[in-house]
Amino acid sequence: MQKIKILKPSLRIKKRYILFKILSKNKINLDQIIIEFKNSILKIIGLFGLNMSGFQIIKKLSDKSNIVVKTNTKYLNFIKTIASTIKKVNSEPIIIHSTKTSGVLNKILTDLKKENVSKNIK
Repeated sequence: MQKIKILKPSLRIKKRYILFKILSKNKINLDQIIIEFKNSILKIIGLFGLNMSGFQIIKKLSDKSNIVVKTNTKYLNFIKTIASTIKKVNSEPIIIHSTKTSGVLNKILTDLKKENVSKNIK
C-alpha cells in the first residue's frame, strides 16, 4: 500500500473565526438571525459560494448576543459584507457588527471573557 501524502501548509485551506455582535432594541432569537444570515449568503454568492466559503456557526452566545462564525480566508470579506447587509429580522431592526477576526478560536473566546469581566468591574 502506498502512503498518503500530507498536504503542504501552503496548500491547505486556511480558516478564520469572526466574532459578530448583534445590536437590537429587543431580544431576538439567534436562530432566526442565523437563518437570515444563510439566506443572505445564498442570495449574494449562491449555493456554490456558500459551500466554498466553508461558512459554519461555531458558537451562539445568546446572553451576550454574539455569534462566532468560521469561514475560509478567501471569503472573509464577503461574509463581513453580507453581515452588514442584514438590516431586519422578523421586521425587527438589527445591526450586525464584526468585532474581531482571528485564526484561533480560543483567542476570540478569551478576548470576549476579558471584555465581560471589564464590563462587570465598571
